[in-house]
Amino acid sequence: MYRWDFNWAAFRNASLVLGGLAVLAFTAQLIILAASYLMPVQSVPAAKVAVPELLPGTLEPLESFQKKMEARNLFYAPAAPTAAPAKAGIDELSQDLALIGVVTTGEPEAILKDKRLNQTYFLRRHQKIRGLEVKEVRRGSIVLKYQDQEKEIFLD
Repeated sequence: MYRWDFNWAAFRNASLVLGGLAVLAFTAQLIILAASYLMPVQSVPAAKVAVPELLPGTLEPLESFQKKMEARNLFYAPAAPTAAPAKAGIDELSQDLALIGVVTTGEPEAILKDKRLNQTYFLRRHQKIRGLEVKEVRRGSIVLKYQDQEKEIFLD
């Protein structure tokens, strides 16, 4: 038959700790109650509150803001087009780009980091960055094409 030994010392210590916490919580409630009676909240007359006056005609009507918000897609910020220098080759255009990952679920997607701008791009096949076209996304690399030149960048 199994005998269960009960540790009375641990039970007593746990009871003392819990009792002490209960006394602290009760004391804190009494202090808060006493403070609310000693320092009651007083209302301030509206005449004593300084309110800045608005200049007439400085606020735009709400409709103008609504039109701006409806015209703009909040969840998509198109990347600013970057013009490639006329005489730059593929090595110069891709020198600050690093392949930091490849997403292989669905259509393969390369994760490129522009070290110069400290920006990360998710690019698929036929998309462009700095005038470089993504020719192919592979498991551990990406092939970029510029005019008639090609360059393969491998995972860091």
